[in-house]
Order: sequence, then structure tokens, then C-alpha cells
Amino acid sequence: SDNQAQYFGAYVNVARSPSAQALLRDWLRGQKIPAGLSLGQDRLWRIVKRLAQVGSPQTTELIAAELKREDNDFARKAALATEALRPEAVVKSALWKRLLESKDSLDDQKQIMRNLFPGDQAALHEAHADEFFRILPGLAKSRDEGFMGSFVRGLVPATCRPASVDRLRAFLGKNASKLSHSITKDLRIALQEDERCVKILENFASPQKLARKH
Repeated sequence: SDNQAQYFGAYVNVARSPSAQALLRDWLRGQKIPAGLSLGQDRLWRIVKRLAQVGSPQTTELIAAELKREDNDFARKAALATEALRPEAVVKSALWKRLLESKDSLDDQKQIMRNLFPGDQAALHEAHADEFFRILPGLAKSRDEGFMGSFVRGLVPATCRPASVDRLRAFLGKNASKLSHSITKDLRIALQEDERCVKILENFASPQKLARKH
């Protein structure tokens, strides 16, 4: 049913505990699947991506198993996205370097950029923040608009912290006039979203602080 499909998506998106990961692995093996729920290629890869994102130790084997199950263009792109989601510094650094070497197709580069730093991996994202801003002006001169749009929107280190807001605001103040309109626009949108995120967290924390005082 539609409700079942929505529940599946919501559950996969938040699954993190050992028991939740175990259930997802059962589903990949065709076990304990709720009656009536069909797990096609797209949903199977959603499960594998989530397990990769939360650091499941069997990620390499899971990717290989899905590619063996059905090897096509969709699967190969999903495998690249899954690899990018892994919360391991060495994986992030290798894929970051791969992006800058520009040997992949734009489609493959976009798969990496969209998945390299999900919101729950802010610390890993922060490790590349200084380099992002250092190379951005030069990269904008050597890469086309298609690459740069995805690079900025996918990799700008707006990590919902006061420090990331200040850093992005300072960069725009010094460099906005040197960058294209589209890049500047994407950076300003990222700044607005980062400011909003920080404000939400501050407002959320305030009642808790008051409660602790009483």
C-alpha cells in the first residue's frame, strides 16, 4: 500500500541502531519482509546506502552483492553514491581527490558530490572546509558551470554551526565580486539556510536550558 511504501522510506531514512541495521540486512537477504512490500532494485539500494551511511562494517560486501544481483547503469551509479556515503575519513579524502582530478563523467561526479557529506557527517565535512574555500575561486575558472553548480550546492561546508555561518559570510564578503552570479547565488542561498538552521537549533535548545535552570 501507499502507507506501507511511505513507512518503508521513513524507516530506512532513520534506521541506525544495531537492531535496525540487522533488520535492514535481513530485508536484503529476503527475510522478514512485511507482507505485500516489494523490494525492487531502487529500494534495495536505498537499504544499502543507509547501511553505508551509518557505518555498517559489511558495506563493501553489500555493494558487491547488489552489483552481482543486477549490474546496470543504475546499479553502478548507486554503488558510487553508496561508497561516497561511508563515514570514513580515508574514503572521503580519496573521493575528494578523485573529484578534483576530473577523470569521471559529470554524472559520476554528481553522484559523489550529492552523497559525500550528508548532514549527519558534519565533522567529516568540516575536515575539508578550508580546502573548499581555498580552491573554489581557481576551480571556478577551470571548470564548467554544470560541474561548479553541483560542487557548490553539494559540498559547500554549511554545517549548521555559528562558525560555519561566520566562515561563509566572510568568504562571500571577500570573494563575491570575483565569482560568477550563479556561484554567488548558490553560496548566498547556502548561507541563508545555514543561518536558519543555527537559529532553529538555538530556539530548540532555549526551552531545555530554561528547564534545567528550574
